[in-house]
Amino acid sequence: MKGRTPFRALKPLQGDSQKLDPDNALGDRQVCTEAEATLVSSKVLGVDNQHMPVLDIDYRAALVESSTPGHYHLYLNQQLEWNDYKKLLKCMERCGLLQPGFVKNSIRRGASFTRLPGVKKGEEHAS
Repeated sequence: MKGRTPFRALKPLQGDSQKLDPDNALGDRQVCTEAEATLVSSKVLGVDNQHMPVLDIDYRAALVESSTPGHYHLYLNQQLEWNDYKKLLKCMERCGLLQPGFVKNSIRRGASFTRLPGVKKGEEHAS
């Protein structure tokens, strides 16, 4: 994956993160060449202390391109109470993952809204 530090597993990965050795945080993972890689990393290649999120989502989700090229809508099929959802929106804004205007308007409206695929800005109103 472009821009990410490539890693490979030295032995089969274990799913139980509680068993991680605090003295060996990477466990049986090793930096390698892209050709040798078997893992996708959040670590930005060649830049210390920078990450691009990699999330292991254990429920249905969809990433759909918006009508603006290079922009997307992420749909996570996981129910949250409104207060928890507001916290998620605000956290993602603080981290630079969501635009401040989207977060502000979502909270003001009491819900987040995106246009359906194929609907362009200015065409979303009902006739």
